[in-house]
Formats: sequence, C-alpha cells, structure tokens
Amino acid sequence: MKKLFFLLTFLIVTLSLKSTTYYIDPAGNNSHTGLISSPWLTLAYACAHTTSGDIIHVNAGTFTETVQCTKAVGVSIEGVGVTSHIISQVVFTRSGDLTGAAIMCSSASEGTNDNSHISGIWLDGNYYAGSTGSSSATGNDGIFVQRRSNVKIFNCTISGFYLNGIALHGSTIYAQPSIYATGNEIHDCIITDNGNEDSTWGGGGNIEIGGQGDGTLIHDNTISCIGRQNHGLINGNNLSGAYHNEGVKFYNNLCYKNEQESVWSFHIEMWNTDGGMEAYGNTFNGGDTGIDIAGDWSTKGSYAYSWYVHDNLFTGNYLTSHEKKIGIDIENGTQQDIWIYRNHFYQKHAPFNITNGDDASVVIQRVWIAYNIMESCGYGVPGGYQVINNIHLPGDMTLTDFYFCNNVIIGEADAYYIGFDIDNAGTITNMYFRNNIIVNFLHSFGWLYVANAGSMNGLYVNNNIQYNNSNSNDPLLTGNSVSNYSYTNATKTAPPFVSSTDFHLTAARNGVAVSFPITWADYDGNTLASPPEMGVYEYGTISAPTVTTTAASNIAQTTTTSGGNVTADGGATVTARGVCWGTSANPITSGSHTSDGTGTGTFASSIIGLTAYTIYHVRAYATNSQGISYGSDVQFTTSAAITIPVVTTTAITSITITTATSGGTISSDGGSTVTAKGVCWGISTNPTTSGNHTSDISGTSTFTSAITGLTAGTVYHVRAYASNGVGTAYGSDVRFTSAVVTSISPVTHNGVPVISGGKILIITR
Repeated sequence: MKKLFFLLTFLIVTLSLKSTTYYIDPAGNNSHTGLISSPWLTLAYACAHTTSGDIIHVNAGTFTETVQCTKAVGVSIEGVGVTSHIISQVVFTRSGDLTGAAIMCSSASEGTNDNSHISGIWLDGNYYAGSTGSSSATGNDGIFVQRRSNVKIFNCTISGFYLNGIALHGSTIYAQPSIYATGNEIHDCIITDNGNEDSTWGGGGNIEIGGQGDGTLIHDNTISCIGRQNHGLINGNNLSGAYHNEGVKFYNNLCYKNEQESVWSFHIEMWNTDGGMEAYGNTFNGGDTGIDIAGDWSTKGSYAYSWYVHDNLFTGNYLTSHEKKIGIDIENGTQQDIWIYRNHFYQKHAPFNITNGDDASVVIQRVWIAYNIMESCGYGVPGGYQVINNIHLPGDMTLTDFYFCNNVIIGEADAYYIGFDIDNAGTITNMYFRNNIIVNFLHSFGWLYVANAGSMNGLYVNNNIQYNNSNSNDPLLTGNSVSNYSYTNATKTAPPFVSSTDFHLTAARNGVAVSFPITWADYDGNTLASPPEMGVYEYGTISAPTVTTTAASNIAQTTTTSGGNVTADGGATVTARGVCWGTSANPITSGSHTSDGTGTGTFASSIIGLTAYTIYHVRAYATNSQGISYGSDVQFTTSAAITIPVVTTTAITSITITTATSGGTISSDGGSTVTAKGVCWGISTNPTTSGNHTSDISGTSTFTSAITGLTAGTVYHVRAYASNGVGTAYGSDVRFTSAVVTSISPVTHNGVPVISGGKILIITR
C-alpha cells in the first residue's frame, strides 16, 4: 500500500511539473485552449494562465496589448523574431509607475530564481505614433524585472518606451537590496529610442539596472538612442545605473547617440556602484558622455576595482558649438579604484574628466589611466581655450594616488587647448605622469597645466615624450608650490611613430618602471618589458604569427580531425586560431573555419559538415594584430557514403509439403556492419521482414535459411534480406510451390488396414 501511495504521489508531482508550450496568434481567441491548434489572442491572457516551466510562443503577426502582461516565475516567452510584433498600450500615470510595464516580472522576495527567458519578440512602446510622439507614449517600460534572478533576454527588439526599454531591479527602485539579483542577462538585442520623458530629465533610457550582482551580463547588443531628439524630446541614456550594482559586465555592445545633445545624456551613467563593474569591447559612437561614474560613492567592496573600463572605442565628431563631449567622467561623489586601460578615444572633447559636481565632500582614491590612445581630441574656441583631460578639485575635494601612464595623446591641429589641466583647490597626494607621449598642445599653458590653489604633495612627471607643445614642451605650474615635485627625463623630439595614425614605435624609447595594479599588457596584448617602452606599444617589429597544419585524422563520411601548432606569435598576442577548409586549394577564414582558442602552441580542430567521398583541403590559421597567417595546404578525402547492403537470393531446394531451403549471398555490407540477415517469404510477391522471415547467424557472406510452416501445393515467394545501420536490402523475388499429395495408401499390418480410434490410417506419397 505504501508503495502504491508513493507511485501515485510521484505521478501527480511529475504531471504537475510537466511544462507546456502555449501559443498566441493574431487569429486566436482567449476562449481557446492555447495549444498549437487552438491559440490564444493576447500575451496578457497567456501570462495570466501559465505556470512555472511553461513556454508562451508568440506566432508571427502584430499584437496590441492593452493591459500589463504579468509573467509568472519560470514562464518563458519566445517568438520568431521581429515579425512577432507586440505593441504595448499600457498607459502610464507617472514616472516610474510599474503599471506601465508591457511585460512585468516581479516577485515579493529578493533574489527569486526566475530561471526563464524572453526571446525573439519585437516589443514596441509605440512612442512615435503621434505627430510629435510625446502624446502617444503608451508604456513606461518594455520589460521590467524586479527582485528576480536568472532572467535571460535575448534576440529581442525593444523600442519606443517612455522611460526604459528594459529595467532590471534587485529590490525597490533606487534602494540597496539585501540580496542582489544575479545571473540576469541581456544579449543580442536591438534596443532603441527608449527613455526620458518629454521636457525634463527623469531618469531612464534603453536599459536601467539597479541592485544587480554577479553574473549580470549585458553584451553583444545594438543600443541606440538618437530618434527621440528628432521629435523635440530628450534622448535617454543607453544604460542607466539606478544605484547599487556590483559585478556587472557590459561588453561587446554597439552604442549610438546623436553627436550634439543637451547635457545629462550619456551612453552609460552609473550612480553609487558597489564594486566589480566592468565595461569592455564596446563602441560608443557620438553622444554627450561615454561613461559617467557618479554618485555619493563608488566603492570596490570585495572586488579588486570599483570600475574597470578597457578595450573600448569612444568616437565622435566634435562640434565647436557644444563643449561637453567627454569620454569618461568621474563626478559627484567619493570614488575608489578605477582602472581605465587600453581604450581608444577619437575626436572627443575631453577623453577624461574629474569633478566633484555638487557634493560637499569628495574623496577619490587610486585612479589608473594607462595604455590609452587619445587621438585628434579637443577643439578650439577662438578667444578662449579648452582642455583634453581635466581634473577640477574644489576646496572640499581630495584626490590620492592618481596614475597617468603609458598613454598616447595627440591633439587636433588647433591652437586653443591644453593636454592636461589640473585645477586644484582641494588636496592632492601623489600624481604620476610617466611614459606618456604627448603631441600638439599649443595653448600657452602647455601640455600639463597645474593651477594649485590648494594643497599638493607629490607630482611626478618622468620619462615622457613631449613634442610640439607650447611652453617649451614643459609643464606649467602656478599658484601654491607643490611639495615633492619631480620632473625628469623629458624627451622633446618627435616620437618615432610608424605614421600619423599608427602609433607603433620604429625605434626603442625606454620608459621608467611602473607598478600596475594587475598584470597588464600593451595595446596589442604583448607582455610588457621591464621597464616598459614609452607610449602604448612595446618596441619591436611585429609580424603575423607562424603556424603549421596537422594532417587530417579520424576521417569519416562527414567529419574529420585536424589542427595546428602556432610556433611563434610574431611579437603580438595570437587572438584567434583554428583551421579553415574547402574543396579548393588554400582555403581562407572567410569560408568554413573553426575557432580554437588563442595564444601559441598546439591545438586540435573538429571539422564537420563534410560531404562523403569528396576531396577537401585544410589549412591551419593564426591571427594577431598584424594580420593572419596560414599553414600548409593538406588534402584529404572523406570516406564513401554508407548504403544498404547488396544481397542476392539463393535458389530454392529441398522442397517438401511444409518446408524448403533457401538463403542468400551478401556481396557488400554498404560500409556498415550487417546486423541481421535471412530470408522472408509469403504468398505475395516481394515479401518483407514484417512477415515470415528467418534470422540467420551462420556464414559471413553466404548463408543458408530453413523455411518452415508451409502449406502443401501452395505458390510461395521468397527473398533474401540483409540489414545494416542504414536500412534493409532485399534480393530478387524467387517463386516456388510446396509439395503436394501424389497418392493415398492405407496403412496395413500383415495386409490388414490399421485402425486407430475408429479410423483407418492413410499416408500420402
């Protein structure tokens, strides 16, 4: 009885956990079952009638949603792409009103594991339906995730929402959570023209996050906020941080904003972060400011850094009518352990800026700016001057341990700006300018201008190349004296660049040792010498890598194995390697290829998707900053295709009334082991193994089969068969007739018929 109760309980639980895929369709009806043949009409109805583990499939078509879609924990939503078009008409009542979210994913408990995804839909806030757009906004947020972890949003288009395209909040909005949301992810989406209301700034943008923790990933998206300005509106941020995020990674995104925008419009604006924030591999095109690190504090917490910004491109087209175009801005609060490394700033007014904003007391500690290229930055304003990199410290502000090392700064050809301006009325302790290359700063204040009205202890300007700058290429210090000022080993000749746009060195220019916070490499990824070279590149002739090709092995019909050995990196880090293949000699990576890691050494490659019995060519490849190299061309032929066996039927012998003998000969196994063989028979032509048949194990190519159970005088058909992994083959159809009775004789004994059971026994002959 106990066992029966357990089995019933298990069955009930199993059935309750079984997931179901429900469908919505423009031709559906909410009175339907929601199954594939009877879809519902609206997403809101589907969300209200699904439970954890279920999937809501959005068919192609346009859906108008007038009420909020409240998604239960564990329910996933997936469509077929932009043709799964959902227009939200969920009317907002005030800024931040959660009832304005098109899709709401909210739980009462922080850190609730949602373990779901939203993918393949176009979620449309309908912002621009009216003549100006502002009057017709029909939703605050596209997707709002609150107090939930592990929500994956991918392959979606989110556009035209009043405040946010996507909002991720770990707790109450703008509050620090007790449990941070983790594992939320936004990737491979197009998120455009969401955020900020009609005439005032109220927060929001394409993506807003708050209370997000480790494993929160935003990557490989196209994020754009340029269209709202065309309607006289304020463009929102591409990413807004609504306080208290940690361990978030923002990488490999393409971000776009208008070239000329009003103040307070950023690609990224983050307030009061709690450590471990990382932005890398992104392109920030246009806009007012690339990354704004702000708030009452940005601490590193348990992480090595509060912010690590590296390997990004900040690009624009500076405009003389607009003076605020900053790459990275540190403002409005206490900040610590910020690493800005290996970025490229192009045509930005100020790649780097520090100011205290309106905070009463600010302490900024341990800022590293290293191995960045600042190219064609700044612009001139006749009668005044501008600065490329700016530090503005009012009297209540403290800056300690600031490192500006191994950067290349190239000013635009204009006479009205300064390379680095330090306006200090506060307290500065330990500033390091080392191994930089600074060119073309022609304002009379020079490339480094220090206006010290406060306290400054420790200014170290060592081993820089300073060329074509005013003030005899020397720093200019005014105001209060600086304690512990060191200015040594300045080089005032032209830096040996490869060209005006290629800042590799053609001759060695040794710098001075610098203690970086972690093991960094130069702009190409090369290991730093000790001491490192000046500028962003280590000196030396860099060439493409050297790689050899491994012979093909384990050759099958559609697959094989190859690989290679990167024997030399050419002086720069190998960033990609693998093999490429095709049916023509010397294949290249624009065709079929694998990606098998980075660096030097041997690697193995699995080649798939081949055609049987075809000649192929394969070459190993390796890529570094100088280009791509190939190994030798290796040729191989794939195995022949596997077919069914070839079998013939043996003539029929030993025919009796109920038995006969046949068999077959297997002349080819088709390239695969024969797993069954024998003969099949019946009274119709071409019998198959679904009817009478033998299973014969004796013999390899030729086998004999005993046919039994026949009826006298009946015409039969027999065929040999053989089976392998592909299928079953048959021999030719052979016809025969079972034996018949030729005479009838009684059974006698001593001439007397034998009687058994009252009957005379007879035999047939």
